[in-house]
Amino acid sequence: MEKHEKHLWLQNRDNKIETALSTLRAKHN
Repeated sequence: MEKHEKHLWLQNRDNKIETALSTLRAKHN
């Protein structure tokens, strides 16, 4: 995999994790 592609993939994954965490926090409040 190209470095640039991998970076985008990791960024995308991190964004999804952030979104999931935000959703969980919102549900707890």
